[in-house]
Amino acid sequence: MKKQILSLGFTLLAATSSFGLPSLLDKKEFKADSVSNLDIHLSWENIEIQEVPSKNPITVEIYCNKKKFAPTVNFSGSTLTIESIPFNPLFFPMEPKHCTVMIHIPSEKNFKKAGIRLSSGSLKQLDSISAEQLTIQASSGSLSASNLKGSQIEVSASSGRISIERLVAAKATVHTSSGSISVDSINSQNYVSETSSGSIKLKDVTAQSINLSTSSGGISVDGLLAGRVSASSTSGTIGLEFNGVPSEKSHVSTTSGTIFVSLPRKAGVTVSASTTSGSFVNTFTKEKINSHVEYKKDINGGGTSLHLSSTSGRITLDEGDGFSSGGSKSGDNDIPVVNLERPIF
Repeated sequence: MKKQILSLGFTLLAATSSFGLPSLLDKKEFKADSVSNLDIHLSWENIEIQEVPSKNPITVEIYCNKKKFAPTVNFSGSTLTIESIPFNPLFFPMEPKHCTVMIHIPSEKNFKKAGIRLSSGSLKQLDSISAEQLTIQASSGSLSASNLKGSQIEVSASSGRISIERLVAAKATVHTSSGSISVDSINSQNYVSETSSGSIKLKDVTAQSINLSTSSGGISVDGLLAGRVSASSTSGTIGLEFNGVPSEKSHVSTTSGTIFVSLPRKAGVTVSASTTSGSFVNTFTKEKINSHVEYKKDINGGGTSLHLSSTSGRITLDEGDGFSSGGSKSGDNDIPVVNLERPIF
């Protein structure tokens, strides 16, 4: 009897595991030259965008466990629209819903406008997309994308994480409410990243102007070359490793967080630093001030003005590529922080 019950249990488990797996319900192809605008508005479905060879058409595939859940695909004028069907929980109580929208876009295709808006679903993969105006929004889902190109790009999420690899734009804004932001390789005239409680982690950034701000999260930039820099945090640590000196007046500020700024050894810059109770270390000049800092000095003959300020956090101006860290109070080991408990000169 026990063996029969056990066998029945495994049978039900297998049936449950296979039930509801998404299957291909719809596939549509469109000539790439005929599509100027892309408008995607999904409530809960996941989406993947993959790059295909340039001569291929734009292909949309809908995978769902049930046809009644499948989003609609329409083409009117020069706009391709993909959107969720109106969903009333009274008609579909407690039914499991599984849908993925997969879009194949030929390489070198450049849209005039491309908009992707997600409510609770996730952008699981975006290989490449190019548009004069590109907007990607998610309410609670995460965003993962690569090769974003456009004149104007805006990527936003409320609580989800944003991860981007390679972003090229005249103007780009990446912001979240509580999620973290990670961007590897940025080339932009004007770049902005903002988050309330999440962290900002950037790598290999070239920009005429860059503005970074967070409340309690940390800011880390590995490889920064910019004309003007503004970075601010309330309690998070800020770590910036410059590849060159800013050409315009720049500032880095935090209330209680630590600041670490690394400049090339031959950088000509005029540095000013201020703290109330935090300490200041300048490895260029081998100076250390324990608290109540009001400091200004020309480094290597002086140059662009760089102001560093913190109320109670410590500030370090480092010569070269930085050196051993003791980690930050927030636990973000990607941000270099000088350990002042050991000799530094």
